[in-house]
Amino acid sequence: MKAEFQIHNLFKKDLNLYINYDPHLSSLKDLKYVFRSSLEREIPVHIPGIYILTGGRQVGKSTLVKLIIENLLIKQKEPARRIFYIPCDILQRYQDLIFIIQQAFDEIGREKYFYMFLDEITYVKEWDRAIKYFADMGYFKRGFILITGSDSIILKDSMKYFPGRRGKSGKTDFHYHPLSFSEYLLLTMPELKNEVQTVRELYSSIEDIETELNSKKIRVIDECFQNYLLSGGFLPAINEYESSKKIGSSVYQTYSQWVVGDILKRNKKEHFLKDIILTLTERLAKQVTLHNIASMTEIQHHSTVQDYLSILEDMDVVFIQYTLREDKLQPSPRKAKKIHFSDPFIAQSLISWSRDIAVPWEYFKNNFISESPLKGDIIEGCISSLLRRKFRIYYIKSEGEVDIAILSEKGFLPVEIKWSEKLRRNDLKQILKYKKGIIGYKGIHIGKYEQLYVLPIPIIALFV
Repeated sequence: MKAEFQIHNLFKKDLNLYINYDPHLSSLKDLKYVFRSSLEREIPVHIPGIYILTGGRQVGKSTLVKLIIENLLIKQKEPARRIFYIPCDILQRYQDLIFIIQQAFDEIGREKYFYMFLDEITYVKEWDRAIKYFADMGYFKRGFILITGSDSIILKDSMKYFPGRRGKSGKTDFHYHPLSFSEYLLLTMPELKNEVQTVRELYSSIEDIETELNSKKIRVIDECFQNYLLSGGFLPAINEYESSKKIGSSVYQTYSQWVVGDILKRNKKEHFLKDIILTLTERLAKQVTLHNIASMTEIQHHSTVQDYLSILEDMDVVFIQYTLREDKLQPSPRKAKKIHFSDPFIAQSLISWSRDIAVPWEYFKNNFISESPLKGDIIEGCISSLLRRKFRIYYIKSEGEVDIAILSEKGFLPVEIKWSEKLRRNDLKQILKYKKGIIGYKGIHIGKYEQLYVLPIPIIALFV
């Protein structure tokens, strides 16, 4: 095994070496908060097949993989010789990948069950040829292989070329999001576990939520939500904020440079990306068309804007929210869209990069404390992006607008987000036309506005 791989496979020499000196696991020791994703339990490592794990860079995919390996070794007593972790970001050609995988199979033996983890595989040119080579020979029928990458569409499209070879599990594709607000709350305030579970279980029975939560606990949840808006769901930002009550510029730069780097890797232009981010920032939580964005930038054609947005969506950087056709309960892709950042911290990282803000922490702390319009826009985007993890969501464009429409088999539930303590009927004209719905607001009490339920916005964030 190459020296570059040995540091990631220390468990083959000694389990304690792995726990104490693995590049990912060793870094967890100095952190106040270590997140254990439910994906550790959900990914079916004992069912043979080819699985994929997607998610943005720096979200924790590699650490998750290392924790799965640790669990295999410690709790399930699997032999180290049957486990392989291959960091693909140090490989270039598919031939190199074939050579490394063949070495692993030679060590395992043809008849033994194996666990193989190919991390960030999209760095390897024509990587799917290597996977097809071994799949065609039947290697993956007798073991588990997890392929990770940040390019979700590339991975999922490539997997379509392996029909019947993915395995027998009912689910073979997994996605790792930044922490949701409920995950953040359980991590930083585990004493609120019962409250989080109550909201998750009773989101459709708001009367029951009202009886379970008092204003004191809602205040605590609200304070945590304010912190979540600053750090988002990314553990480096969460831990830095919790330890020093601020976030260093280098943390913001880590995430903005990831996005810029991946854009450049696709032969796109950095200044076009900057133009688009600046335009999206001006149009956050507002309806926008591709032609609108093109007209506000140096980009000549709306199809170029579409290319950039598709890449950003594939990278889990933005979420594109379509309008809902109420008569057919289907989206209208050609109508104006709302484009949100997928996480509050990603929003801050890219906004500060596009605006050349020297000290992002001071800028966003001041904007959020002073209750700027930017904060309200980021909050609406935050709620929309959280809800879409569990539900199909759209927005309603009629005589007025409704921010979110949660779609289910029973129809849709309209949700309006108002970052204000006072609700004015004139701002609620559209949603008040519906018999059922939810209004999210800045206050801490649960109640009703005419026939509709009113909830503090952080409580809506806990639906997921």
